[in-house]
Amino acid sequence: YSVENVIIWSDDFKKINPRWSVPALIDSTNWIWTMTHVVAIIKYLLKKYPNNLWANWDIISEYELDQMLSFLNSDFHPSFWWFFVPQKFTSFNEENIITDIQKSSIKRITQNLEYLEQKLNWWEYLVLNKLTVADIYAFVMLRWAWFALWEDFKKFENLNNFMEKISNIPEV
Repeated sequence: YSVENVIIWSDDFKKINPRWSVPALIDSTNWIWTMTHVVAIIKYLLKKYPNNLWANWDIISEYELDQMLSFLNSDFHPSFWWFFVPQKFTSFNEENIITDIQKSSIKRITQNLEYLEQKLNWWEYLVLNKLTVADIYAFVMLRWAWFALWEDFKKFENLNNFMEKISNIPEV
């Protein structure tokens, strides 16, 4: 595979993905268009490479993985939009309005962090205590949360330990 660094709103990225969203994957061996959306791409790769570490689980394990991926994709990930791109959610350009939007985002990010922190009270990893693609996806957003919350992120002991563990995986 190759990684392309892009500027999200650029004309070059629009050629890759007309919807201007990430991630975007082009598998030239099977597709002529761009695949998008994290969960769909992850499921595609798990099926394409069936001998990988995380494929061929029983139905309960697959449900648990799908549930966590859905939470990460539908709840956690969107909570950052308001923080990183607040201008997208208002037609006003006043600094105090932008700041208020970011503050409300931090509240939602924190709620999602509390859920993950609680989940890691019992387990070392997010899905049935097994290292999965959900852990890697969560790690990316936890880095964003660390950036968004700075000092407040320290209170999440389980998440800090989790991040350290995941960052020590050579592929990460």
